[in-house]
Amino acid sequence: MSSKPHHNDEPRRGRHKKLTAIAVVLMLLALVGYVLSLDEELAPGSEGERMPAAAE
Repeated sequence: MSSKPHHNDEPRRGRHKKLTAIAVVLMLLALVGYVLSLDEELAPGSEGERMPAAAE
């Protein structure tokens, strides 16, 4: 019976946690950028125009 040396998985786990944290931060930044980029002037019905459903 040969004994295989046990490999330490700590570097892989650390890298996985780091990548997860980076992914979460990027997702939050994208969400904030999306919310801040919303322009309420482009809402339907602005400047007196009628919405198609209410055009009856």
